[in-house]
Amino acid sequence: MDSSSTAKNDALAAIFVLGPSSSGKTTLCDALVEDLCLDRSKYIKEVARKVMRSTGFTRNDTHTYDMQAAIMKAQIEAETRVLHDAKSTSEGLVLLSDRSAVDPIVYAFSAKVKIAKETGERLLEDHDFRTILPVYRRSLFVVLKPVPEWLFDDGIRSLKDPSKYTDMLEDILTKLGIKFVEIGEETKSLRQRVDIVKIWMNEWRAGRSLEALNI
Repeated sequence: MDSSSTAKNDALAAIFVLGPSSSGKTTLCDALVEDLCLDRSKYIKEVARKVMRSTGFTRNDTHTYDMQAAIMKAQIEAETRVLHDAKSTSEGLVLLSDRSAVDPIVYAFSAKVKIAKETGERLLEDHDFRTILPVYRRSLFVVLKPVPEWLFDDGIRSLKDPSKYTDMLEDILTKLGIKFVEIGEETKSLRQRVDIVKIWMNEWRAGRSLEALNI
């Protein structure tokens, strides 16, 4: 895992909270918004569900380029709007997002179809994704490990092998040069999760290594 930082980060562009279904992403994001008194216009809630509901895609379409490209496009558009509106602000957290444009790539590569690699690589080379990538590289990515007892079927995301998603996610983040930290399944307390992220924020801004803080 690439989780080191060697230079001071005067401005933390964003925090992205990632993880498999039912790992506590939205709960953590909602709590961070309240704890940090974050303007809700800077908070991007999960885009994929909105796209699926508006387009008619289902989890049976997860392997398709069309579905993942639509989700990626909507996610990047949401991030770009927030970042554009926040350009005049030099202090504080600019953006908090439940997932990122990396997720469609992970789902594409994880699909059990012959064209999975082709679809994933096509998304990796997407022009808008390459444009947003520098923002990701100066942001903090928090990866939540799956918590077995929290899993439930919401009819949207597949629950099959959540650990495979996490392994693929971390592999892609590393290859893209995106720094990330983890919260393991043992850390279930919401208060503790919020406090951990706040510590990481301070460490990241100070340019210190986050590796020893993985939970």
